[in-house]
Amino acid sequence: MAPHLVRWQSRWADKGLKVVEVEYGQATPLANLRLHLEEERIAHTVCYDATGEITTQRYEVRGFPTAMIIDRAGKVVWHGYPSESPSAVEKALAHALGE
Repeated sequence: MAPHLVRWQSRWADKGLKVVEVEYGQATPLANLRLHLEEERIAHTVCYDATGEITTQRYEVRGFPTAMIIDRAGKVVWHGYPSESPSAVEKALAHALGE
């Protein structure tokens, strides 16, 4: 998903989009994540959920990758698996950002 996240952040940053990636620590060791971020030069915010409790319990994520689009009012306006349909994510992003 990294290329999509980078593209979306670049495309809509001027409209106020903030991409925040939460990495599930049970699947990705921190050293691997650091290497990935360095190699790919990821510019968006990346958080690391070492135990996976926040990801799976607080946000009830059941499959990966999962994405949520949250509008300016804090409402979740899209939730799903972005790898299944990046175009659906783009449509929801455009709508949430007023395009």
